[in-house]
Amino acid sequence: MCDTGLSLQKISELTRIPKTSIHDIVTLFNDCGTVQNLPRPGRKPKLNEPNNQQLKWVTQIGRQESLNEITNLIMKEVSSQMVQRVLHKEGIFSIIAVVKAHLQPQHFDKQLAFAQAHVDLLLEEWKKVIWIDESSFELLKNPTPTRIWRTQGFYDTEQSSLIIMGPNACQTQGFIDNVYLIGLLPFYNHLQQQQQEPQCQVFMICEDNALVHTSLLSCQWKDSQGIVKFQWPSNYLDLNPIKNAWKKMKVIVHKQFHPKALPKL
Repeated sequence: MCDTGLSLQKISELTRIPKTSIHDIVTLFNDCGTVQNLPRPGRKPKLNEPNNQQLKWVTQIGRQESLNEITNLIMKEVSSQMVQRVLHKEGIFSIIAVVKAHLQPQHFDKQLAFAQAHVDLLLEEWKKVIWIDESSFELLKNPTPTRIWRTQGFYDTEQSSLIIMGPNACQTQGFIDNVYLIGLLPFYNHLQQQQQEPQCQVFMICEDNALVHTSLLSCQWKDSQGIVKFQWPSNYLDLNPIKNAWKKMKVIVHKQFHPKALPKL
């Protein structure tokens, strides 16, 4: 249009484009011979498109690989921060893996019934609930949560079957002897004896729904000892405050000096 002799104001009226924008376009064409945006000045990126595709492929086949391990697989002198920026640009982030199974429809009914049954429970009654838990400590195992690489909005619907081999898959009797008999029973009896009024409500034990707690042998043993259990629905919110204590203790143990021989253990 400029070659036809039209003014910038006339071109702006015909195209309904601001006059300043038309002026910038004409100036860019006169200076560079094109209206396309020129490449930005500066050094070329160290990671090209094939490298970016390789990063995406690595995070798909090795979802639990650490950022440093992925950086070493690129075979280029790049920092882990650069690799992280590329993955974030592709929409891939490192998140904590889900430990518990997702809620099923039958869980909603049980949890709703539990909430409705205990909505009027008084504070004095909650004080009778004893939250207990057990944990194992491993010196050479990192206690931090497992992290995986995943794109935003992705949910893996693939299900795997659980196979339990043999009758000794759950050592309930050993758990009763080492945890209930040595740790729980003396503590529970001591609390009951400390009550000033015998007619008061007895203490109730609240546990998670692990197999060692819900097995028939464990339930029979607790009934024989007069231990009252506070029923907690499956996959319900874990309100046990001792979970946080276990996590901090495991981190402290992991940071200590690790024995490298049996005599030092």
